[in-house]
Amino acid sequence: MRRWSLSGWKLLVATVIIGAGGVSADTDTDLSQLGDQMNNAWYRSGDTWRLSDGGFGGSFDKPAPCKEILDRLAAAGLPDTTTILFAKDMPDLASGKRTLAEIRPACEHIRRAGLVSIWEKQAAMAVTEHPKLSAGGGYDMRFFKNCVDTYDRMIKSGIPPTEPVQERKMTDGRGGEVVWSGTVEDLRKKWCDEGVKKATDLRTVEEEPYRKVLKNDKLKLALEWKGDAWILQGGSTTKDPAKLARADVWFVDATRVDAARPRCGGGNEVHTVRRHQFDANQKLLKTTSKEYCGSPPSSAYH
Repeated sequence: MRRWSLSGWKLLVATVIIGAGGVSADTDTDLSQLGDQMNNAWYRSGDTWRLSDGGFGGSFDKPAPCKEILDRLAAAGLPDTTTILFAKDMPDLASGKRTLAEIRPACEHIRRAGLVSIWEKQAAMAVTEHPKLSAGGGYDMRFFKNCVDTYDRMIKSGIPPTEPVQERKMTDGRGGEVVWSGTVEDLRKKWCDEGVKKATDLRTVEEEPYRKVLKNDKLKLALEWKGDAWILQGGSTTKDPAKLARADVWFVDATRVDAARPRCGGGNEVHTVRRHQFDANQKLLKTTSKEYCGSPPSSAYH
């Protein structure tokens, strides 16, 4: 995250000189804030300009702050010939006096970069998840769907599919190097769409044994907790769909595994055993829960 010190901010504001006379106090403040937004939006990373964190580009639901300020200045009747003195170079503007007319396209660049950045955060998660796309790989379909959904919101916000990304290198979930370059559409197809397709194909294969013998609430629960073993009456565990189809009762030990899991006497963990009872049509009749201090006894599974 890019941070700006208070002393640096004060120095920066001192160098933002307004070239418009006779303006109101509100307009004067807007001009100062515009200079602040534009000067702080970018930073250098080697030979590349990067957009700073902090919402400079706005969001899918909110315009970039520089755009909001420019719109207020236009509504106040301030001419586009009004100038601001910039303390440093930026991707679209060299340091020196720059008019509001020159600032508008630079602000649009910030907006576009900001919206692309929002999508890229989701896309990076899809890149990280790709190496897990194998049977039993532990992949999570949501990363790929979020990538697609966020892409759609970005496009609806006015970013064209041909928008290029800043080329850079990143790593996937196994430490492999990925060169991130091209258009947003190219990258969506490669990492988001392909991820959804592969994950869907894998899920179809993984779910087939369950769908053959389970239905209704049993099928819903089995797919929701796919990969986890269920406890049957007597305390035995199974992942076998056929055994789950025959069992009228399933149990699960719902002990919390996070750092805040509750403790009881002697420092033991609190175990919550949930009992799911089904009818002959595999519909859930009722669910009950009971807590135990320490590992549940075999009598808990009856």
